[in-house]
Amino acid sequence: MSRSVLYKLDELNADPDFRQFPNVSGLSLAVSTPNMDHSIFKQQFRTDYLTILLVTKGEVECSVNFKKYLLRKNDMLLLAPASIKQVMSVSEGTAATYVAFTPAFLSRIGMPRNQMEVFEYYSSRYTPLWRLSTKDSNAINKFARLVEKQVARITEHPFGKEMLTHKFYLLLYEMAALGRKYAEQEPFQPSRKEHLVIRFVNLVQQQCKSHRSVQHYAGELNITPKYLTETVKEIAGKTAGEILDDYVLLEAKLLLDDPTYSISQIADELNFSDQSFFGKFFKRFTGLSPKEYRLSH
Repeated sequence: MSRSVLYKLDELNADPDFRQFPNVSGLSLAVSTPNMDHSIFKQQFRTDYLTILLVTKGEVECSVNFKKYLLRKNDMLLLAPASIKQVMSVSEGTAATYVAFTPAFLSRIGMPRNQMEVFEYYSSRYTPLWRLSTKDSNAINKFARLVEKQVARITEHPFGKEMLTHKFYLLLYEMAALGRKYAEQEPFQPSRKEHLVIRFVNLVQQQCKSHRSVQHYAGELNITPKYLTETVKEIAGKTAGEILDDYVLLEAKLLLDDPTYSISQIADELNFSDQSFFGKFFKRFTGLSPKEYRLSH
């Protein structure tokens, strides 16, 4: 069996075959686009981004984690970064809407807590295929088109980035609502490694405010830090430390959006030794100090 390749979104966005589509760092999309039969997707591949793929015309035969799917009009796939993907065939005249976005993009815009459920549908607990009604397919296309238009004109408005964030939120809210209607749990259980990663992420969500070391979570799971890091990297495409940093950064952004918290109080809440250490951590990932981030939002 051949090894899958890894495609990175920002590298694809710079490729002549893909840069025609509206994109910003960590986000690329196109609505009802023809000519989706790209040769690079004919081999097995993984990505560093999440994908929403909605067929609007024609048929696409593909596989996800070696399970084959035939997509027709109004069928939608949710593709996780770590899943092994391959496009086998695309019928003549096929058109599709796709939205691709990286975890870094999500971290950068900040995610409201009540939008997090949509990402459950990217896990192996659920089948990736949703067979939408025409009405619901049109709704996804409508919100995707709002995002597409905003990306294309992001520099034309003084609050272009903020408008993009809110329009992307609208798309995710629609996805979360449709998930309650269409998402079906897979009949099989996650693999042992996938189950470990799910347990790790659940622990991080619960404890990241008070514990920021991989060693702590490895101890909680009764495994070595090395095994935890290697397993998380294999399944999720990111190291345990990177996922931990992502969640701490998300918590920081949520707290910075609350004006009742001072920056010093946020540093205490997230268990940093002092405000200076928190500021260095935050700026390393965002390029902004906590104060600058708060003023810009």
